[in-house]
Amino acid sequence: QEVVGAPFVLRYAFTVPRFGRMEGDSRMALGPLTFPALLGRRYVQLSTRTTPLYIDDTEASRTNVSLTLPQGWKLSDPQTGLKVDSQFGHFTRSEKQDGRTLSISESFRLPRARVMPAEYEKFSGFAGDVDLLQVRELFLVKQ
Repeated sequence: QEVVGAPFVLRYAFTVPRFGRMEGDSRMALGPLTFPALLGRRYVQLSTRTTPLYIDDTEASRTNVSLTLPQGWKLSDPQTGLKVDSQFGHFTRSEKQDGRTLSISESFRLPRARVMPAEYEKFSGFAGDVDLLQVRELFLVKQ
């Protein structure tokens, strides 16, 4: 039975040859591994506002990524407690490696809101912080 607002779970698996970009013989860069919210692109087109910014709907997601790394490679700097908390929303991210498996967990919530012009700069800061954490490159090093 379908219920409005019920959680939606999507599971899938795929292989991406040459996803990593080699930087020398012992370092590999990986692009974003989750689906970024792209808050800046969607909501921060102006440097200042004279009218409120309306965020029409609440957005919430939890993403778990499990990536099998090539033999002999490890994440150079796993971040276990990345967090952005503000009056505008919340974002957390945790990265860990166990053997060849890299796991990334993200939680994001942006509630429906009216951002007043005086709060727009703070909202822009929140959006920028979330975007930077979600699209930052990860670096693997050869063990």
